[in-house]
Amino acid sequence: MERVLNCRFPELIRGGACLVTLSVVMSGCAEHTGNSSRTETVDSAGVRLVGFHAEALERPPNLEFLEEFRIGSVAGRPEYQFFQVLAAAGGANEELFVLDAGNSIVRVFDRVGEFLHQFGGAGLGPGTFQRPYAIGIARDTVAILDRTMVHLFSTDGEFLKAFRPNLEGRQMLWSLHGTSQGWIAVGRRPPVRREPEYRGPFHDVFWFAGLDLAEGLVGPPFFEIPARTTYLIGRGYFIGPLFGGESRYAVSSAGRTYSASRSEYELEVRNDRGALIVRMSVDVPKIPVGESDLADFIALEKSRLGAPRAGSEQEGFRKALLAEFPELPRPGARPIVGRLFSSERGRLLVERLDLNPTPFETPPSIWWDLFEGTGSYSGRASLPGTVHPLLLTDSALFCSLRDSLDVEYIVRYGIGP
Repeated sequence: MERVLNCRFPELIRGGACLVTLSVVMSGCAEHTGNSSRTETVDSAGVRLVGFHAEALERPPNLEFLEEFRIGSVAGRPEYQFFQVLAAAGGANEELFVLDAGNSIVRVFDRVGEFLHQFGGAGLGPGTFQRPYAIGIARDTVAILDRTMVHLFSTDGEFLKAFRPNLEGRQMLWSLHGTSQGWIAVGRRPPVRREPEYRGPFHDVFWFAGLDLAEGLVGPPFFEIPARTTYLIGRGYFIGPLFGGESRYAVSSAGRTYSASRSEYELEVRNDRGALIVRMSVDVPKIPVGESDLADFIALEKSRLGAPRAGSEQEGFRKALLAEFPELPRPGARPIVGRLFSSERGRLLVERLDLNPTPFETPPSIWWDLFEGTGSYSGRASLPGTVHPLLLTDSALFCSLRDSLDVEYIVRYGIGP
């Protein structure tokens, strides 16, 4: 059986009295509730500054991710067999567009998980992919990122065109987001190479810009945020990032961009022109980076190297790792916020890295904070560490899951008390 239906989606209960309101974050409108756990001011540039005490997020209504159905199959129809799902996007009629990178194909399913059609495929010709890695949808156009190319299709799967955007030295596109105003491109730019003798951290950035599909042009960046930090040691060996490199941003179909600080529980919200409109922060205690963290990271890197041969490049890397890395500058605290996902109407899902027991192993469960687009903080719920969120909609969360038999599924979760 290709599609497994577990239960009907229960009516989402938004949970009694609202402990935390975030309507200023989601809609940009001020709302004064008198809640002592929340403060709000406006700075001289007109940016709303919203702060919360951590206790407000520690006593939320109970939430749970409720599995509704999963799409996938051990055997049978090939359109229900996935190899490496990297991304997903939602259509105008609640279709689910799944980018199966391992099969170089996009599969489309209806709102209850039934297969509709597919397009793409591995190849070098028009409408085929080599290494697809991201997908976006706006109106009736689907955009696929494939190495250095952007492929455009209709939502029915008809190939329209492909082009290589001019990035003007900004290295590579990371994701594409269709909005009601057009398209937003997100790219990653590595740092400028320093002097040959330099050893230490290198900071990548994510940049955000408008994309003109008709002309294949990427406009000047609206803004940039830090992406990840790697370290150069020895004779040109790069290691890291120290605490992972997940993307800490989300773009809604309304064109609103959410980004997160790495070492603070701080979210920034920008409009479709990239102007900062809200900064929200929660006074969550920081977890200092200790010697045990460095030891665990070095042990992880050593295990990846294995037992290098004497005189090999791997041996040189190992020696530099042990001798140089402990002396380099490092973050003062572990990251608090990880991945972000936003829905059409501003629902925001925030990964809580600080609640994981260790930053270097996949935990049994990963915790997520959920904020509603209507302005309320709904609470916290966990997902198994083997589940990877792909797409948040106003009614569900879609994830990829690989089971103990190495079979990959797409799972739809409702979110309820």
